[in-house]
Amino acid sequence: MASTVTVSTVFTDLVDSTAVSSRLGPAAAEDLRREHYTLLRAAIADAGGTEVKSTGDGLMVVFPSASAVSQYLGLLAASLGRYDAAAAHLADAREIHERLDAPYWAAQTRLAEAALLAARPDPDPAAARATALDVLATAQRRGFGTLERGAAALARAST
Repeated sequence: MASTVTVSTVFTDLVDSTAVSSRLGPAAAEDLRREHYTLLRAAIADAGGTEVKSTGDGLMVVFPSASAVSQYLGLLAASLGRYDAAAAHLADAREIHERLDAPYWAAQTRLAEAALLAARPDPDPAAARATALDVLATAQRRGFGTLERGAAALARAST
């Protein structure tokens, strides 16, 4: 018997790609499209999404939950330098993870928030380090090895 799975679907689009292509020329437009896909795919992988298909100038992506979508949007906004939007999306994701009692995902989101604190144009290394150390303690207590390594590296880098 087939099982049913609920997912959250996201469609991305490179806005006005035809006009941009005409303005930039084919080679530069292709470079832009590749960079666009690189940013999208990195955030998708980090947020636990799955690329379903390419639409030419965008992607169809599924995520296991709405909180994973918020995490994805936060990571994507951060990669685009939209730090306030990134912080808001990551806070939404963390709140959902905490409400669902999903400690791994909550810690992963807290680590992304710590990285954001360190990467902003007005970085707050003390807050980034404190957040990373909090994630490190959670990861050690719960046996989240991958998060432990990431949190330890960020804490060291934020001194």
